Amino acid sequence: MPPVSRRLKTAAILITFTLVCASAQTLDQAASQLASSIGSAVQIKSGLSLGIENLSSLTIPEVTRVRDTIQAELIRAGLKVDSNSLTLIQITISENARGFLLIARTPAPDGVKTAMVSWTIRPARPSTARTALSKSLILEHSSPVLDIALTSNGAELWVLEPGRLLHLVKNAETWTADRTTALSLARPLSRNPRGRLTPDPRMPDSSSPWPLDSSHTVRWAAGRNYLFDDSGSFFSAATIDNFEFKAGLDGRTRMMSPAGQLIANIDDWGSDLAAIQGSCGQPFLLATAKTERDGLDSIQAYQLSDSQPVPSGDPLSFPGLVTALWPSETPAQATAVVHNRKTQKYEAYRIAISCSN
Repeated sequence: MPPVSRRLKTAAILITFTLVCASAQTLDQAASQLASSIGSAVQIKSGLSLGIENLSSLTIPEVTRVRDTIQAELIRAGLKVDSNSLTLIQITISENARGFLLIARTPAPDGVKTAMVSWTIRPARPSTARTALSKSLILEHSSPVLDIALTSNGAELWVLEPGRLLHLVKNAETWTADRTTALSLARPLSRNPRGRLTPDPRMPDSSSPWPLDSSHTVRWAAGRNYLFDDSGSFFSAATIDNFEFKAGLDGRTRMMSPAGQLIANIDDWGSDLAAIQGSCGQPFLLATAKTERDGLDSIQAYQLSDSQPVPSGDPLSFPGLVTALWPSETPAQATAVVHNRKTQKYEAYRIAISCSN
């Protein structure tokens, strides 16, 4: 048999290695096989970092799960992963018609070892409800509106302004103010103030705790227009199906798992979030768009599918910026306040979702 060049030997070894490892049917099985192959390829078992390149249709939360699964299997195989290490195990997620591929490139004494495993295509996502967002104009107001509350079966309206609380009664189709209560503030409000009726006025002039909803007890950052709790600072928060969303001060919304682990960073949402229940009883998340200050705003409904937020229905457009988005007295509605770009008035809306499976 004629001698085989070193390059051809390496290629033959690589092909054999790849074929042996390409038989897994689930992600967990694939990750276990890949970790075993990586462990046999490296001599140093510590000081390894893990890099992920996604060339597939997997979403950010799914890619995060792939990374966490592989890292857990590497640790189980006796390897120590350090994100600050320069010794990189590069994982590429690829896809073909039959499923997904994990391709690992691992540094080894005689060069880079490559291994590939597969897992079957993920099940089809459960069908989400067909939805339609609707808005009902409750009040058009010349002064800034921070929040509203309807009482007495909609016959009374409470309006929170930066410095006072108004009580209005309905006469035919017109709201008439019958009393005003000035708010005594401990310190001046920020330039773009926010406030909440829960049902008492909650203004950011102090940092006393108050309930944002059934899942969050928060505090205002005194004198500022954002909130904080033990996890840090944020503009708004909402929870659906035990998954938590928080709109951070850096413009990113963080999605956390029921166990409190970070699943995804979402960069294309605005700073206002609210949970709402559709007419079909299913929970939805409302999120504003990331809009310039002089632009027109919109609100999109999202439903969880495969543990990720999926747009549901068409977005709801408004004639200006959404300055507030809060839960209302009923789970089936949310309150949105819009500063109309044309009229310069503040419009308070109630948002609802009609849905069918």
